[in-house]
Amino acid sequence: MLKKIALALIAISGLSVMSSAHAEDVIGSVKVSWALVSDHRIDIERVSDPRLPVICYMSHPITGGIMGSLGLAKNHSLFSLSCVQKKGVEIPDLSSIPNGEAVITERTSWFSKQLIMNRFVDAENHNVVYMVTAQNEIIDGSPFSSVSTVNLQ
Repeated sequence: MLKKIALALIAISGLSVMSSAHAEDVIGSVKVSWALVSDHRIDIERVSDPRLPVICYMSHPITGGIMGSLGLAKNHSLFSLSCVQKKGVEIPDLSSIPNGEAVITERTSWFSKQLIMNRFVDAENHNVVYMVTAQNEIIDGSPFSSVSTVNLQ
């Protein structure tokens, strides 16, 4: 019994680390179904690119219930992504931006699952492409992804 309580406390303490993800803010949330402890929902998070004047808005499902509250539930790898350019901010030389660099990495499961947003640069056309995917450190990642493109001219 003490072992189960200790595991639950570790999971709860880990949950605070997981929820302080690299995304800046949850700007909205929609309940999609009821669960005993916390509802299943879809969160919309705001993410600012640290190298470019771009803000992305990403939606993804959050599993509720007892397992979700403990950080033990598996969140689905379904995303939506939209990015916009911040106006009035100087744009750096796109050729100096690393291609494929991770903008954020956010743990979505206590055990192994991560949400990753990468940035890809098409300097010739002044475009930046953001892609969000899920990666599982134990088995293969998810084939689901979402892409958004921003023209920086």
